Amino acid sequence: MPFFDGGISTQLPGFEGFEAIVTLGDTVFLVIEGKINTGRTAFLISGKIRAGLSEIRLDPTSLVELEPKTGFHNIS
Repeated sequence: MPFFDGGISTQLPGFEGFEAIVTLGDTVFLVIEGKINTGRTAFLISGKIRAGLSEIRLDPTSLVELEPKTGFHNIS
């Protein structure tokens, strides 16, 4: 399925990748992981699934930064 991120992956400073996706009808919500200065951050963005599952297109105007809930570093 084609995926159009609206330029977020190249325009968002500290972009590290899409981490999770949730669907609700034809709406998608994705979490983006990023790094700002020495800290970690996350963003939430929404978009639409086109008819027939022909593509996912994100809406860059929906981007919001999520406030970190802990001071823990991201460790895998």
